[in-house]
Amino acid sequence: MSHDLYATWACAEIANIIRADQSSYFANSGYTSGWTVAAGREGGRLWPLADGVISSYNTALSDDLHIAVEFKRTNEGLHGTLTALGQSLAYLHKGYHASIIVIPEKYASHSTPATHIKDVLDLTANNMPVGVFSYEEPDLSKLSPFENKVRCHRLPNLSLSPLVSGSVSSRPRSSTLWAHVREGMSYPDVFYKYCKQVKFVSAYPKNKRYILPREVLDAVQRVKPGADPYKFLSYTTNNSILDRAWLHVWFEYYFHRDLIPIFTRNPTTGVYSVNDTSTLILRNQSEFANLLSGRTDSPKNKIVDDLNKGVITEDQAWDHYVSKVNAQAHSYREVIDSGLYHLNLLDNDGNLTNIGYRFVDEADKQNSVYAPTSMQILRGAALIYGNFSAFLHYVYQLSEDIFVQNEIAFASLNRAKTKYKFEAAEYKAYLYEKMRDDLSLILTSSIRSLGNPRQAFQAELPFLKYLGIISESRTPFRVGVGLLINWPIVQESIDFMNNNNL
Repeated sequence: MSHDLYATWACAEIANIIRADQSSYFANSGYTSGWTVAAGREGGRLWPLADGVISSYNTALSDDLHIAVEFKRTNEGLHGTLTALGQSLAYLHKGYHASIIVIPEKYASHSTPATHIKDVLDLTANNMPVGVFSYEEPDLSKLSPFENKVRCHRLPNLSLSPLVSGSVSSRPRSSTLWAHVREGMSYPDVFYKYCKQVKFVSAYPKNKRYILPREVLDAVQRVKPGADPYKFLSYTTNNSILDRAWLHVWFEYYFHRDLIPIFTRNPTTGVYSVNDTSTLILRNQSEFANLLSGRTDSPKNKIVDDLNKGVITEDQAWDHYVSKVNAQAHSYREVIDSGLYHLNLLDNDGNLTNIGYRFVDEADKQNSVYAPTSMQILRGAALIYGNFSAFLHYVYQLSEDIFVQNEIAFASLNRAKTKYKFEAAEYKAYLYEKMRDDLSLILTSSIRSLGNPRQAFQAELPFLKYLGIISESRTPFRVGVGLLINWPIVQESIDFMNNNNL
């Protein structure tokens, strides 16, 4: 089992402990109850990076509290405890409200390391909000492998303000325990093509040249006078590796020459029609993804509808369009950047990691991300570094528990009463609620739930489908089983990563 998976389980267990004993852990905050607590991971990539993040919110407060978690395995040696001590203080300097050190219960050369670290902190940094926990080896057969195997030796003494002052926007952010992905965006093909452009811009200092229509150039100047149209439309600001790579991805594959025009116009009738050209990003092995068109509420469709109604001019149409392109570029980039980083394909500086280079090289051999080895790497990266192995663990264990009690849970008979139909929405809602309410894996608040609520695992399940980790059939669910997980390919991908030192 990987360090990241153990850290995920430990982080979730400590979040449960904190939630169950709020009067102790939040004693210094002024609010000793009413907290929602959940485990996650860092949402950014600014060094130093915590192994996990425990986030809390209280309805009486506007800001969340974030605790950085530093986890050490036994094989990291006793010296790892001192490394953890330094890292825990660095997290406070980064802006966390507190930090927690999680180390083994004992080492061959030291029987009480957690007590030793507690004593060092009490002597040298008595007022620092650093907690110390120890753990015994987890029980991998349990839903919560570290349940009753984690012990607190020093409370982190949470307060409402971090030691390091700064704006709320500059403080560390948390994300889900597993990699950040989004349906309709996190396709294997875009991960490949983005990594390919990172490799290109790392070797060549100049950007490629892309031709933009006069209507687009004029509209950008009306919307944002003096702006560089290429940077505005791609939502980039400088010439960093990631900015240059994204600019190339945007104009090469998304906002490409044939897709750019909003409409065509019939010279006889004057009627406008939507230019519904697709992107050059594959959403599966044979179909390309749409951008800006394809639905009645898509930007191009709405603009063309307004043009045909005569409620806007063509100049107004282009002005509205370039603003939407800028916003879409921002949204897509944020999701894809985060996903690549969480999968360990990009490092903190935006360069390809060893895994990222191997991924691109294998896909380049067949000019397709769907080459067998490149998909093996992407799956392995998602499972190990993206923590989707933890996601699958929780889904499997929760499903086992419920179906042992009731084999036809979430199933309903058809009208003829001859066949059971699996109610996937109910099943996913059950998993979501258990992860949120019992396992402290999902942080929600009243503020976040306003507006159009997302369905449970709306992004995660399609992503796992793209990777072949769950069934690609019409429905990946079965009565008495729940989610159909391809366990042989999961183990095969993890073994491939381990055997190739990736």
